[in-house]
Amino acid sequence: MRYYVLDPVGSIENLQLREGAVPVPRGDTDVVVKVKAATLNYKDLVLALGWLPLNNGDADYVPLSDGAGKVVGVGPGVRNLQPGDRVVPSFFPDWETGEPAGDEKSLGRELTGMLAEYVCLPEQALVRIPDSMSYAEAAAFPCAGVTAWHALCEKGPVTEEHTVLTLGTGGVSMFALQIAKAKGATVIATTGSAEKAQLLHRVGADHVINYRETEEWDKEVLRLTDGKGADIIVEVGGAQTFQKSMNAAAFGGRISCVGVLAGVDGHADPTSILFKSLSVDGVYVGNTQMLHDVIAFYDRNRLRPIMDAETFPFEDAGKAYARLLQQSHFGKIALQIQ
Repeated sequence: MRYYVLDPVGSIENLQLREGAVPVPRGDTDVVVKVKAATLNYKDLVLALGWLPLNNGDADYVPLSDGAGKVVGVGPGVRNLQPGDRVVPSFFPDWETGEPAGDEKSLGRELTGMLAEYVCLPEQALVRIPDSMSYAEAAAFPCAGVTAWHALCEKGPVTEEHTVLTLGTGGVSMFALQIAKAKGATVIATTGSAEKAQLLHRVGADHVINYRETEEWDKEVLRLTDGKGADIIVEVGGAQTFQKSMNAAAFGGRISCVGVLAGVDGHADPTSILFKSLSVDGVYVGNTQMLHDVIAFYDRNRLRPIMDAETFPFEDAGKAYARLLQQSHFGKIALQIQ
């Protein structure tokens, strides 16, 4: 089989295509999956560029956590899957349900290695894909889709009475927009691009703020909500945007911190948390049950993830990374792996 490694980590130019043996089940509950599609997250770019350390060092790092495929082999203890089943793996293969047991180690390992033609994973990490969903669409869910679901639906309810604020057009924000709209909420979205503003309206955003044209976008959120503010904010920017998110929040509002896309340098005055009675939650993706739930929600509501217009063959993985780096995409970037 073919697979990619980053050797060494530090540049997307260092992606190397290699050949290896097709994996076989090593344990009773192992499942071998023929990967049919994979998608990129901002996290994958950060790891490739060496901006964050790898859990297992730099040697033989096979990238990507998000992929989907077909079962081609099972261990003798596998009970619920069989060859031919279409599946998608969880971002945290060992975190099946509930809350972690007190520290980050209890989450288990983050999944890597999906930029390959075959993978071997434990049965409990795999979720079936609905017949109506393509492999590429299913591969969009494990990181971004689960994160958005966790922020909106696990940390508290979202209803038609709520106004939800999403920042930018990354994977988490696009999933959050779709989920919030399906729940009946009003959605305010931000972007720095006039072209992407039009696309956000098409996807369903009720209001779109161009933060390059309206630098005080927090005040615009207040204006759009008659001074009340947003009830739920999916905060993907980090230190650079957190103060404005607090400014834009309604009294008693909820801010789910899920990313640092705008950087880690910045300052925020935490008194707003006190005086506005805000709830601030950190969201670190989610468990396998959440992956099952968000996929079922999309299938039940006949929703489809927003996919970028450009899809790449397996042999052009470097070009997919380059498109993510250029930030010219809208929706999830997919690789087709035949």
